[in-house]
Amino acid sequence: MNRFKTFYNISEVSYTKLNAIVHYFLMTDEISSIIALLKNRYLLFFVGRMSKLLFAFDYKDLFVVKYVDKTIKIHKEFLEVSSGVSLLELGNYTIKNGISGFEKIMTIPGNVGGSIINNASFLKQGINDNLLYLQVIDSMGNIKTIKKENMNISYRNVNFKEKNLFIYRAFFKINRNLRYQLYQNKKFAFSYRLSHQSSKLSFGSTFKNYKQFKAYELINKYINFRMQNGVNISIKHANFLEFSSNEDYINIVKIIERVQEVLYNKLGFYLESEIKIIY
Repeated sequence: MNRFKTFYNISEVSYTKLNAIVHYFLMTDEISSIIALLKNRYLLFFVGRMSKLLFAFDYKDLFVVKYVDKTIKIHKEFLEVSSGVSLLELGNYTIKNGISGFEKIMTIPGNVGGSIINNASFLKQGINDNLLYLQVIDSMGNIKTIKKENMNISYRNVNFKEKNLFIYRAFFKINRNLRYQLYQNKKFAFSYRLSHQSSKLSFGSTFKNYKQFKAYELINKYINFRMQNGVNISIKHANFLEFSSNEDYINIVKIIERVQEVLYNKLGFYLESEIKIIY
């Protein structure tokens, strides 16, 4: 399946539904199409659910590719997962098959590929905990294998030695547990998220914690404003920015930068944003 569009409003396929027009857009589940474009020297920008991605422009000459293959396979000793699979889909699949390690992070509204790059985690369970290796495609269209030990994994980030790699497949170690226990873990994770975090439209946690300091605690203590036009700092969890799907990206950027500036002036360090902003 290949769905190609020009001058495409990315809000139609993004988690936050914020408006931004890109020159070219391809939604595909055919890896051969991606390889062909790269071998013909097209510069591609890959996206998933875009739950941590803010396009801060009205129009940009980008060629955006959204890979939507949903392959999940259980092999004898490992689990093979396409980068286009959502964490919710992966969690439900693994619970059904008695495989642990995904029943808490399935509450995160992201896909496997982007979550690996962001080193996503929730309630002490991380997407990269059981990772074995990745199959990636480089900027020339070549498929390569990268073992976990050759990845630079840090807090909310994964770096590779080579730039502009697209994660095609992820392979995870299989750990077994009772389906009943996995279901209870899932139930607790969703309940915890509902009671502790905002259920309104947001990017999730906005800022990374800084050393021993929790971002939400710093915001609660030092930030005396709670709104930038239609964007609100959540009362429920101060590290969440709440907004509507028709919000202007400028207001989101402004409140992020304003919080960073105030905290820097008071404490001498910036809170780094978890949101990747594309200007």
